[in-house]
Amino acid sequence: RSSFLLQTTEKPTMAALRVCVLAAAVLVTFVDSHTVSSNTPPNIVFVLTDDQDYTLGSLEVMNRTQELIVKQGITFSNYFTPTPICCPSRAEIQTGRYMHNIGVVGNNCGGQAFKNNQEKLNVAHYAKTLGYTSFYGGKYLNNYGSKETGGVSYIPPGWDSWYGLVGNSKYYDYTVSNNGKAEKHGRSYADDYFTDYLANKSVAFVNDVGRQTPRKPFFVMIGTPSSHIPDDYAPWTENMFNDTKAPRQPNWNHCPSPNKHPMMRGIQPMRVGDPAVDSMDQMYACDWVAVKRWRTLQSVDVMIQRLFDAVTALGQLNNTYFLFSSDNGYHLGNFGLAYDKRQPYEEDIRVPMLLRGPGLATNVVTPMPALHLDLAPTILDLMGLESTPEQMDGASWLPVLTARGLTSGPLGAEAKATSNANTNSKTANGKWRTELLIEYNGPEFGPGAHATADTETTRLSQAEVDVDPATGAIFDMDAVEGAATAPAASCKWFSRESTQKDCDPSTNTYACVRLFNSSRVSTEVNSVYCEFTKVPDAGALTGLWTEYYDLNADPYQLNNLATDPSVNGTDAFRQKIKALASRLRAHMACHGAACLDPDPVQTHLTLFAKPADATSTAGTAPTNADACLSTVDGVGASMPNNPGAFELGMSPCDGSAGAVSEWRVATDARGFGQISTLAGPTHTPACLNVLDRKCDAGREVHAGPCQASTSAPRLANHFVWNATISAIQSTYCTGMCVDTASKREQQGAPAIALSPCATVKGWHEIPVNETHAMA
Repeated sequence: RSSFLLQTTEKPTMAALRVCVLAAAVLVTFVDSHTVSSNTPPNIVFVLTDDQDYTLGSLEVMNRTQELIVKQGITFSNYFTPTPICCPSRAEIQTGRYMHNIGVVGNNCGGQAFKNNQEKLNVAHYAKTLGYTSFYGGKYLNNYGSKETGGVSYIPPGWDSWYGLVGNSKYYDYTVSNNGKAEKHGRSYADDYFTDYLANKSVAFVNDVGRQTPRKPFFVMIGTPSSHIPDDYAPWTENMFNDTKAPRQPNWNHCPSPNKHPMMRGIQPMRVGDPAVDSMDQMYACDWVAVKRWRTLQSVDVMIQRLFDAVTALGQLNNTYFLFSSDNGYHLGNFGLAYDKRQPYEEDIRVPMLLRGPGLATNVVTPMPALHLDLAPTILDLMGLESTPEQMDGASWLPVLTARGLTSGPLGAEAKATSNANTNSKTANGKWRTELLIEYNGPEFGPGAHATADTETTRLSQAEVDVDPATGAIFDMDAVEGAATAPAASCKWFSRESTQKDCDPSTNTYACVRLFNSSRVSTEVNSVYCEFTKVPDAGALTGLWTEYYDLNADPYQLNNLATDPSVNGTDAFRQKIKALASRLRAHMACHGAACLDPDPVQTHLTLFAKPADATSTAGTAPTNADACLSTVDGVGASMPNNPGAFELGMSPCDGSAGAVSEWRVATDARGFGQISTLAGPTHTPACLNVLDRKCDAGREVHAGPCQASTSAPRLANHFVWNATISAIQSTYCTGMCVDTASKREQQGAPAIALSPCATVKGWHEIPVNETHAMA
């Protein structure tokens, strides 16, 4: 099988995948499920690789994984990362939430705000509440182990056994947090090779926990370095795949691309030795990287076998689910880009997703679309959690797989339920997503873009780095833009002849909606629509550079129909783009269960009211009347030491106190939910903001600058009116809502502040005018 697939350069067509699924429906068999019951919670083993593609053949060279998981389980052919770069994707996996709802937008991620807020409700936290003993080993978030996140002594919530890698993927010369203590490693293959280290630690954990009495279920998650650069492979793979080449798909070395975003217009064709990797100047860089990647994945393949053998030896194979995926996809020469990810194209956003376990169909490919957001809800469903946590944007696949005949019966929480009323409401009756949000916030720039090899900074250990063989200088591939000391060809991801010099320019900032038989836009069967938020285009309907591909007709995304004059001038196409732009904004503003199939964003004017006797800052409001959220003294002088910000309080809803009480619930220039005052003759709108982007209870909420169309996202601006709980909810600060300060607060506390949503009561809307859908 592997020999055949190595020579195959074409992706499976959707028609071929449908044949696989139809055949499976006739011949479907299931893994024995007799051991699954409420008294024996299943074990979970989840292996997450790094930068592994789904479209370019890397999964097919993992023969053990093919035999043990692919042929014995379910393969998702339409599985995606919401953000095709390491750290945001990993944070999304841990929390089940979109990048825009957790504030993790780049590889310099997972800071103190994430640690103090969203991370506390990660998948391991909930597993702990269900009685699981958990293990994490490998790459976590790119800045794990830094001073900003508590150093190696910090262990994220829920993990009982912890072997977190400090910084980004390495195979040798790394530091790992061995349950809170720094453990440094060198360059001995036998003692230090990181993939084998993780295999040894995880197998030992399974053996130890699995033999304890009474037995407790275990949850193992492993973040391997493979197949991330530098792709240091094990010595025993030295002569494997010597004749391998990156697949020559129709978009391989297809450049420049004048109909794509600005970065792609400046890419010139690769040549042999240009760019070069590891001084291998006698071959295309993408081919040598492909060889190294496939070699490193052989060690992961052996790890899969060892974990499988350990579980089998315990007699737990029929009570264990195995999951396999990657944080993001990868390209190898596609569109002239020698290697990397972070583009909105299929090679970068599609990732492997394999699932094997009791009660699941075997040797089946399903075209059901899904995202990394769905991993945490699905894992928790398998563990028996009765419903997806309210803040999670993803949903469990299990009821959908059951509805589609891919399980032998209800699994997980549904199997434990005594009636259908207890099943996961997000996916009841097999309802599932037909649209996916893909978003990338562009590069992060900062100090330390260039350093000598012997003065490598902590930030460089977290970033995407490479070494200039001529000078020995380390380059941060994410932060080349604008660096005066950067050599002209500092980026080695594409040809030196390219007029594009930055590896990841700021114009590569986008949001896309990927559609599969969309339930909202009937014309969309298999397509993708993207907006590049930092590339104005006056001729486009949205005023932004847009790309639209019909992937049935153009699977390799060669023809951007948004720039095709034979198509884009028709009324039908303009109506299509208008509908897609609306769907994109619906997804960009979604949070929680609504993200499965978000309704169009509704813009409306309202008053946010609360009984005056329930507040301590009602100003001159009558004692027994409603008081409304207002700016203090209108929108006059700014708050001291905070220009452009205005204090909030409660005042009469009729405006008799001169305060501004009317608010517009809408989306900002980037499509995120925001709540703003109205513009007036002497002021521009001001938006709800969390002071200093800190999410602790009692943190002041004020009215401050709104999102500008060209600025970085103002994360603390993200608020929505949650009609389900009748509260103004922050979509940045998990579980936090806007409330009046408690009467018990000490003097000097802010009048309006964050409070846990569970404690916020009494708010309601008073509509100012007719609610209308966003155009």
